Formats: sequence, structure tokens, C-alpha cells
Amino acid sequence: MRRLPFVIVFALLSITPAPADDWTGKTIKVKEDGLKLGRKFGGGLVRDGDALSSAKTYKVKSSDETYLELAGGFIFRGDAELVAEAKALPKKYVPLKEGEKVADGLWAFGTKVLPKKRPSQIQFGDRDEDGKQTYFALSDIMPMEVRKDNGDGWVRIHDRHREGWVQKDDLVSKEDAPIFWDKAVKANPKDTYALYMRGVGWEHKGEPDNAIADFNECIRLDPADAAAYNGRGIAWSDKKEYDKAIADYTEAIRLDPKKASAYLNRGNAWDDKEDYDKAIADYTEAIRLDPKKASAYHSRGIAWSNKKDYDKAIADYTEAIRLDPKYARSYNQRGWSYALKKEYDKAIADYETHLKLDPKDPIPLGNRAIVYARQKKYDKAVEGFEAAIKLESKNYPPYEYAEFLASCPEAKYRDGPKAVTLAKKAIEMDGKDADWNHFAALAAAYAETGDFELAIVEQRKALDDKSLDKDDKAKMEKRLELYRAKKPYRDEE
Repeated sequence: MRRLPFVIVFALLSITPAPADDWTGKTIKVKEDGLKLGRKFGGGLVRDGDALSSAKTYKVKSSDETYLELAGGFIFRGDAELVAEAKALPKKYVPLKEGEKVADGLWAFGTKVLPKKRPSQIQFGDRDEDGKQTYFALSDIMPMEVRKDNGDGWVRIHDRHREGWVQKDDLVSKEDAPIFWDKAVKANPKDTYALYMRGVGWEHKGEPDNAIADFNECIRLDPADAAAYNGRGIAWSDKKEYDKAIADYTEAIRLDPKKASAYLNRGNAWDDKEDYDKAIADYTEAIRLDPKKASAYHSRGIAWSNKKDYDKAIADYTEAIRLDPKYARSYNQRGWSYALKKEYDKAIADYETHLKLDPKDPIPLGNRAIVYARQKKYDKAVEGFEAAIKLESKNYPPYEYAEFLASCPEAKYRDGPKAVTLAKKAIEMDGKDADWNHFAALAAAYAETGDFELAIVEQRKALDDKSLDKDDKAKMEKRLELYRAKKPYRDEE
């Protein structure tokens, strides 16, 4: 049964400000509550004016590279950050219906997007049932996901904390992000924020080497840039160089110890190294720093599941869902844990909830099909597997369907040649990431066609996978003995 991949998050930790632009007439908020206005004196400020509130916003009368003039005095530019000017939000959110197509030029549900500006400069808000507008801070966790493109200049997104409306012009798709930020870098090669964001764009476009180059330059320009270390760690993780990733996450934590994202990402790297205890410790620290971080509970749930402590896994997925009821991945993962506990009805309910939230995700479709097979509802299993592969997603190599077609106890559902084709396709799709599950499926497929010599070859590849745990290795060895005896494998579980 397939889990959904970790969501490794980019978060702005400590970014060197970009060169000054003119903030005259713009709205700011101060970073520190109680900060006092001052008078310019000898290249500094005498702070003898009124105290400012971090909960309020202020208009800038004039600005330069060092100072901002407000009503009643000055503050340093570094004491403040821009906030978005409030505009009327869309009046109604009408969710996309299952199977509904979006018009040309609009972003589809699930499109990954990045901000074009600092999150504090982007308006983000929603309306309640009475039509009242509420504005809140846009998360600095990237990428964000589109829920609906209204076609009127507004896009509804999920920023990993909540849903709300953002103006489309303030966002860029992950595919277009490197080009967008490249212009800013060329305009000022020392703009570390633009360099960082271009690196994030390369990362989400699947080009980690380009991302590493940009993060390297950020670090050269500012060795204390925690965000760049965190970003470079993500790129190393994508290249499966987990020790380098852990070293970078650790440096990000040293530079900015109160940010949960680096702990979460380091936990993911420990999990990838199968050091689940260290992973759980990092996830727990991320939760301590940010108790509302659903993704940390979700990731810790995966680690508990990898340790085969399914009750603790379910508890963490449940908390992630409580914090974010639209966090589809946690429904899939909780369903997986229920299935492993043979609580099949609960598993199916979770997969169906996931599919209501994201009907084009093949993974819960395939996982639900596996559960139907466990319940001996083979017609429904076939229907589910077929629906999953028709989506033609690169995230769904069809080795599970191949194994079903090779090993179903009822002969009328078996199709050895098709199983071979699907298993080969799965191995081709995943390439060097193909694991023992892929080769075991191909071995079962060859055995069903009567080619036991090839079945033995592929089964040995499965057994050579060092990620096999003790229990799975024992099962794979039993299959190898079957093929040596010229007997096919049947899934009688």
C-alpha cells in the first residue's frame, strides 16, 4: 500500500532584506511591540516618541535606505515590514465539482504556487457565512496549493494553515517561478531574497542542482542566512544525499533555533535514512515550537507507522486532520494504518474522504482497491485500480495492480501478460527509485505466465533491497521458494 510522499517545506527563516525601494505612502507594521518613534541624531535615533503596536498598521510619510518617517517620528527601515493594502474579497466560494474542468488559462485545483513578494506584502483573507471579511497573515511555508482560480483575478489557496483568497498577480506557478525571480537576480545579483526565491523555484521545478547553486550564493553573500541552509538541505534531500541535508538543516537550526520547519525537514531526512527514533524526536520538537503545525503531526505519524506502531500513527494523523480538516494526505495515511490493522471499513472511509478533497489523486484510489481485494470484493478492486491508472499520474507506478493481476486467488481476475506489462511500466516510471515491491510484483507476474526462471531473477532483485525489514524479507524468501518449485504466488492474506 502506497503512502504519499513527505511534504518538505520551505519557510523563510532569516532572509537578508532586498535593496531598499520607496515605501512612501505604503502601509507597514513594526516587528516588535512597544517600539518607540525617534528623532534622527548623529546617524541614529533618539527613541523618545510614542510607542508603536505590532498589532496595528501605519502609513509611511517618507522613506530612504535607512529610515521610515511616520506620523510623529522615525523608525529604522529594518524595524518594519510592508503589509498588503486591503481590497474587497470575492463574495462567494463555489468549490469545483468532481470532474469539473477549468477554463483555459486558469489554474487547476492543486496547482503549486509561490509568492512573488514577501508574504507580509500579500493580502490574504476570507469571508465568513455573514459576509464579513477577515484578513490574516499569509504563511511563509512554500509551496502553496490552489483550491480555485476564480477567473476574476482572485485565487483561493491553502497556505498550509488555512484557506483564503489572494490576488493572482501576487503569485507565480512553481514552473514559472525560476524565470520570474531570475529577472530580479539579474537586476541585482546581491539580492539574497531573490536568489533564495529563485532557488526555491528551481527546487519545486525538480532541478536541485540549480537550486543548490543559488543557495550556495546566498550563503556566500550572507553566511548567517538560515533559510538558505534549510533550502539547500531540501535540495540535498531530493538528491538523496541525506547526510549533507541533515548537516544543512542542523546549521539552519543553529542559526534560527525557534523555527519549526528545519526540525520538520531534518526529521524527514532521518526518516529517509530509516532512523525513525531521531525522526520522531525532530517532529516532536517541531510540534513543540509550532503546536498547530499539521504537517509535523502527519510526518510523525508516518514515522510511527514505519516503526509499526499503528495506534500512535493513527493518533497523529487524527490530530493533523483536527488541525486541518482538508489535509487530504493524512486521510490517506490514516487509511493505510487502519488497513494494516485490518480495520478495512475505517480505511475505506478515509480513502473516500481523501478523494472528496482531491478526486484526481490516484494513490487513495489504488489503496482503496487493495482494501477491496483484502475484502474479496474483486470487482470493486479492479474498478479502483483501473480508475487509478487512467489518471496517468507519474506518482502512481502500477506495481500494486500488477501484483493483484498476478496473484488474485480467483482465476478469472488474473492476467499474467498484463501484469508483466504493468510491472515493467512501474519499474520504468520509478527508475532508480524502484524498490523491492516493484521487482516482487514483476516476479509474481512472470510466475503467473509460467516463466519461473525470470520470476526467480526478479525475486532475487527484491531480496537484494536493503530496505526490506525482517518480516517482509521472510515473505519474499517464501515466494522465492515457490518459484523454485515452479509454483505461482497467490495472495491468500
